[in-house]
Amino acid sequence: MSDPQRDEYDWIETVARLGKAVGMNPVRIRWKLRAWQDRQKGRGRQIKGKAQAVKREHKSCPVCKGINAADDRKCTHCGARLRTRQGEMVARFFRQFGLGLGFETLLVAGFVLTYLLVVVGGQDSSLWDQSSQDLVMAGGNYHTIQPGVPWDMLDWRMRPTMELQYWRLWTYAFLHGGLMHIGFNTWAILYIAPRVREIYGTNKALVVYVATGVLSGAASLAWAVLMQKDMVSIGASGALCGFIGLMMVWGHMDRTMIGIRFRNSMARWVVYIVIFGFVVGADHAAHIGGLVGGGLLALLIEPNMRKGDATPWRMAGIGAGLACAAAVALIAIMTLS
Repeated sequence: MSDPQRDEYDWIETVARLGKAVGMNPVRIRWKLRAWQDRQKGRGRQIKGKAQAVKREHKSCPVCKGINAADDRKCTHCGARLRTRQGEMVARFFRQFGLGLGFETLLVAGFVLTYLLVVVGGQDSSLWDQSSQDLVMAGGNYHTIQPGVPWDMLDWRMRPTMELQYWRLWTYAFLHGGLMHIGFNTWAILYIAPRVREIYGTNKALVVYVATGVLSGAASLAWAVLMQKDMVSIGASGALCGFIGLMMVWGHMDRTMIGIRFRNSMARWVVYIVIFGFVVGADHAAHIGGLVGGGLLALLIEPNMRKGDATPWRMAGIGAGLACAAAVALIAIMTLS
């Protein structure tokens, strides 16, 4: 009678013998391949468990996350309307398999879209790198001390932020200077934003993102004016630093193991951003403005944890989402006009 466990490792023994024949260490080959196969089996069990979770009978409230019976139409904890059975299963599928469309996914889609718009509508930009002039004409945060000609003689897209083009204090956050820049910010927001949502919820997280994005843009502009230097500022890292500052201060004040873990994780991200900033010549004034702004907002905004948002926060979240959409639309107008 054959041993099933031995049979599943037969191919590993064959590979180990072949490796030994060509001078490789068969013990090392056997150990590495068995470890790899065990990891694959573990992933299979994990997928099976997630599939079972999708088919569970109960419903979870999208607002307070409370557990409700399968036939409930309203949450017994907070009164919010529950999804249908089909809607619940779809939501679980996306949540279990990491395919959810959180606001960070939509923000990244906005980054990619605006990046491609500058490539298509710009004059000197390529897929690898984008020129300062094209970024200014697309909505970058811009200041200069040597205009050369009166502003009213220039293309309206080339006028600096302080010439009544204050929307640049927000649109700049959706523009990036090259593949390395957009790649780093995409990685950062896909890692950090879900953790902010876990503590503060989507609406508050969006409000913090927009607020600290504008604050970091204002800090960058103020520094350029104070130092009397030319400046073109772009990128989402100021708003990302807002998230980092928010979570560092919240984690420090929370003083639980979870809070301390978040605080320490965000502190490491500060180091990553400083190192990356020196590599690409980033706008440190914007980073500092975002960190300080996010930290101050942590003192003012109460975390959600298992509570739903009140109506004012829901309205504010919708407004912040519309502000993101408006920024992308304005960049499209500026690049294609």
